[in-house]
Amino acid sequence: MGNDLWPKQILNQEYEKNHAVEILKEQAKILAQKTEGKVKATFSRIDYQESFNSLTKIKGFSQVNRLMTKSESSLYLEKTPEIIEEELKDKTNINYLYDKILYKFELYNEEFRFRIFILKNSIEFPIEIELDEGISNELYINRNIIVESNQELEELLKRVFSSKKVQLILNRMIHSSDVILENNILDYLAKNPGSTTVEIAKALKITVESTEKRIESLSMKGKIYEYLNMKPSGWGIVH
Repeated sequence: MGNDLWPKQILNQEYEKNHAVEILKEQAKILAQKTEGKVKATFSRIDYQESFNSLTKIKGFSQVNRLMTKSESSLYLEKTPEIIEEELKDKTNINYLYDKILYKFELYNEEFRFRIFILKNSIEFPIEIELDEGISNELYINRNIIVESNQELEELLKRVFSSKKVQLILNRMIHSSDVILENNILDYLAKNPGSTTVEIAKALKITVESTEKRIESLSMKGKIYEYLNMKPSGWGIVH
């Protein structure tokens, strides 16, 4: 009888679970809350519009073949189906669990977007993050970072989110959102003079608190005035 080369314990081996997807989805939600929806983050899979099959349909095989290297084209042309044993037929290859799935983490508002990093994720650690070049230079860290645990990921995110580049972009986006919102309020008041703060907020689908802040800003800039004979106060545009 041959030697048993398998580990003594196969079931219930302890490995740290990879919670990168949950961690990053939560951070995207938190950012929207902290900025009152002025800047949001998206953490989502990266999908590509064109595959080899779609390219051949659109451009024709001969054109696609010219775009590929000799080794790449021969792989598609020469590879023949593998003969599968009967006991393996109709079985899913579970190796898909170890496929690297690409995710992006981006900031965005009505006007701008900024990709902070790409995550190359798999079922277990290590995973890899491809960081924005400017942030990596600022923090003096490699652009391609191998992450070995959930704790390492959280520590890295703290540094990245606190970087000057991310903070500058966030502030620019928040200011941009404020300007857009103020212009929307002015446009609304031009068509609906005397509207109250609550009416404006409801029409523009924003919080009353955000509306009050922007109305205060517009009032200080001398762009709107208060209808003093209205309770609650209505607003009109200064012409």
